[in-house]
Order: sequence, then structure tokens, then C-alpha cells
Amino acid sequence: MNKKVFILGALLFLLPHGTYAKETAIVNVTATRIPVKITSSGDSISIITKKEIENTSIKTVTDSLFMTPSITISNYGWGQISNTYIQGLSSKYLLFLLNGAPILNDPSTPEATPNIDFLDFSSLERVEILKGAQGALYGSEAIGGVINLVTEPEDKTTIKLEGGSYYTFKETLKTGVKDKKSSFSITFENFHTNGYDITGDGDRESSSYHLINYNLKLFPTPKIKIKNFFSFKTGKNEYDDGEVNYQQTLTTLNTKIMTSEHSILETVTGYSNIKREYTYGNYKGETLYFSIFQKLYLKNITMSPGADFKQSKADSQSTGERTVNAKALFLNSSLKLKKLTLNPSIRLENYSSFGTYTTFKISGNFNLTNNTFLKFQAGNGFKAPTVEE
Repeated sequence: MNKKVFILGALLFLLPHGTYAKETAIVNVTATRIPVKITSSGDSISIITKKEIENTSIKTVTDSLFMTPSITISNYGWGQISNTYIQGLSSKYLLFLLNGAPILNDPSTPEATPNIDFLDFSSLERVEILKGAQGALYGSEAIGGVINLVTEPEDKTTIKLEGGSYYTFKETLKTGVKDKKSSFSITFENFHTNGYDITGDGDRESSSYHLINYNLKLFPTPKIKIKNFFSFKTGKNEYDDGEVNYQQTLTTLNTKIMTSEHSILETVTGYSNIKREYTYGNYKGETLYFSIFQKLYLKNITMSPGADFKQSKADSQSTGERTVNAKALFLNSSLKLKKLTLNPSIRLENYSSFGTYTTFKISGNFNLTNNTFLKFQAGNGFKAPTVEE
């Protein structure tokens, strides 16, 4: 069934306020396609920084989102897929990115629901949250918002031994190096918990996993930047009358090439492979993504034309093997006047299972005083059927 949703953003005044995910003018947001400072954006944006992560007892991505304004979480315990809501819209209407690549949603689940807690939280540099319709930026699923998880290597060594209730143990080893032209870090992690009785039937649901990942950044020349992330995780979760063994492979590759004084060519490549083995059958989800776009910096205008390709595959007991391809052309721009910033975007996307759909968005920011901004956003979005649908 084709699903279409149209959303209009409301006018709102943003005043300085103390929240966990601070809205600060210092942080540049990359999930907006054209990096902007929060105070220059018309979108409602929250940022969770590395410092905030380290200064709290947060252990998972879900925990961090739970403390963010306008976001609620339904958490069903260790090993279970949590449901994230932004302004009332659930995970199936949200798009989750890893370093700008939409590869976290599992196409082998009925609603292509992501399990963001599969990730090693210590590898994250920040979490970027864009609220409202972002279909013109990323297409399907980005109806309620976009959550971008950004990783970075660290040049330090950390050993953690943690324990808690329900015989919960976690061991983490992380080490990294850095020089003028590169930085690299690698993480090993083991986790086990006997779990607790989720359903009240007297049976605890245990969970365990083993994880290894690395972050790599290269600067071969002053005009070229390359970033690569790789993660492999294998584990087992128990549930009532059964268990699931899983494997997850994730990798992203980001490149930036300064082609001229006023132009940067960027590519984003991502791949994910998720296998789940239940007592009643096996499931496999696979996603391949590639995006290329040019950023043109003129006097008061920044323009970014580009193209996307995404392939989603699912292999399940109920439907067999299925594949959905999506191709898109887009144009993002930013116009800066004296006190007004406008960010119009348009996107034309074709789904092999859905047809062609056009999305648009315009957002703006008007600086009333030094500490008061008038922000507005209008746009539309759509939800294409998943591979399993």
C-alpha cells in the first residue's frame, strides 16, 4: 500500500534554554546536507556532543535520545528493539543515518525498523537530530525527522570493566593513534546479561554480544579528506520460548575533495548486512547506498546538486528474496541575507516498488535580536512500502 504524508512546520520562537541536547551556535550540523550552524538553520535541531556523552551515565544511543526534548522511547529491555518517537511519529517514520548513510533500517523487518543499540556508543562523536519533515533531503522514512550518528577516531587508550544487576558484565578495550595525515582507533567489546523477566512468566531473557569496529581518517593532501568506519557484531538474545542469533556488518566511506576555491565534491557510501536466525526461520537484510553531490559556495548562496542510489534486499521465510531500488536527484541550497537565512530543497525520487515522487522543503531563520530567532519550516514527506510490505 502506498503511503503519503504531508507535513507543514509551524512558526516558533526559540529562546535560550537549558536542555540536555543543547542548541548552540558553535556546532555545525552535517545531516542538513549543507552544514549549518544551529542558530542559522530553520529546522528544529538538537545535538548530543561527545562531552555530554562522557559526562553522563548514558550507555546506549537509545538512552541519549530519551533525554532529548520532543523525543520519547519505548524500551523493552536488553536485546529488544526499542521504538523511537519524534513528536509522536514512531521509528518507521524516522530515518536513521550512520555518518550520513541511511543503512541502519533493517529491510528484513516488516517496517524496516532499525536497532540503533547494535552500535558501539563509545565510537560516536555526536548525535544530530533534525525534527520535522526531511523528505527533500533524504526521501522516504524521513517524515518525522532524521537522526544522524557521527563517528570519529580517538587517539587514546581506554579499558573499561563494568558490572551490574542481573549478572550484567561489559568489557571494553579501545585504542587509537594519530599523526598529521591520519588517525585510527579500534574497539573490542564483550557484553552479557542474564536479563530480567520482561513478560512476568518467571523466565529471564538473557542477552550477549561480541563487537569489533574501527574508525579511520586520512588526509592524503590538504584538499582531500577520507573517513571510513567498519563494525562487526555478533550476539544472541533470548525471548519467550525461543532465541535469536544475529550478525551485523556495517561500513561507511565518506570522501571530500576540494575541486576549487568555491567548490567541494563529496561522496557518501554505506553498506549493511544483518542476519537473524530464529528457531522458526532465518532472516537477512542488506542495504547498499551511494550519494554524490557538489557544494558550490557563492557570495550569499550555497547550492548543492546531487544524486542518490539505494538498494534494499530482504530474504525471509514468509516472502522469500525481494529487492527494492531507489534513485534520486536533489538540489539543496542556502541563501543568507542580512538577518534572514532561507534553505529551500527539492528532490525527485523513483522507487522500483512505488513509482516517482517529488518532495520539497523550505525552512528559514530570522534573527530578531542577538538571542531571539524566528524559525519556520514547511515541507512534505512520503513513506514508500518497505521490502517486506
